[in-house]
Amino acid sequence: MDSETQGPTPTPPPEPTAAPQPPPSQVPVPKHDNQNKPSVVKELIKGCLHLFWTWIGFDALAEDFATHENAVRKAKVLRLLLVVAMIFGVCGYMLKGCFDSSEIREATKTIGDLRYENGSLRTSNSTYEVILDPVRKVAHELHPEMEMAAAVGRLADDLQQVRSLATKDLFRPLDQNSRSNLVAALRQVQTAYGTNQIRVTFTVGTGKTARLLADEWVSILNEAGLSAYCGTFRNMFSTPPPPDVLLRYVAEERSLAETFARAMQGLVLCRFNASPGLSGKGVLAVEVNGEPLFLPNGRVVFK
Repeated sequence: MDSETQGPTPTPPPEPTAAPQPPPSQVPVPKHDNQNKPSVVKELIKGCLHLFWTWIGFDALAEDFATHENAVRKAKVLRLLLVVAMIFGVCGYMLKGCFDSSEIREATKTIGDLRYENGSLRTSNSTYEVILDPVRKVAHELHPEMEMAAAVGRLADDLQQVRSLATKDLFRPLDQNSRSNLVAALRQVQTAYGTNQIRVTFTVGTGKTARLLADEWVSILNEAGLSAYCGTFRNMFSTPPPPDVLLRYVAEERSLAETFARAMQGLVLCRFNASPGLSGKGVLAVEVNGEPLFLPNGRVVFK
């Protein structure tokens, strides 16, 4: 009875269904505030690139780098820059090989040697300046009317003259050029005289330089084809004093004596006193009485 009197049983309300969940890979990760902030370094690089491309005139490319658009064009430009960098690298390597060549190294070494020699010359010049300073002072004191260079030159001439005077009594052989000329002149004397050989004897004092002069005179005459020898050495003290050079000859051959005396001026710078009195043919006798002094070229004068 109760079941019949009771009404229908109310149905419970449907339970709310949960919304479909996205897969974990698609769940958005909340971004922190520091990730949303632009990096200072990236912004600085981006700004530099923008200025660079704008500076060279590629405004469109500058906008691409600034807005991160048109990646294809940017990639092409980067590849071009890479190729250009490689070309510069290869050229630099080749140029380095050229500069490392042996010629360049040799030139570098030469420059270094020249610099060293230049330094050495400067040091030498400084030393010479110290040495020449007292010489310049003396030259200026002796020749104040002259310029310094001329005064030093005159001082050098004066010293040379003093040296020559101090060494005139020392034997000096005749220089080669003067000797050759004298030998040639004496050969002409012998040729002009004829086939008979001219004979010359010498008498000199006991001084060492007089004997050395006689020996040289004999050597020159023998080289020219004459027959010469040094006969005697004797003390030359006499009153009145004899002439520096006395030439004796055969009276009939005065011309031979004169020709011989003229030829001998190439060695002895004095006037020969000639005197006849010998006998025979082609005979000459030379007496050296004076004290010889020798010039720088070996020619002889007498005190």
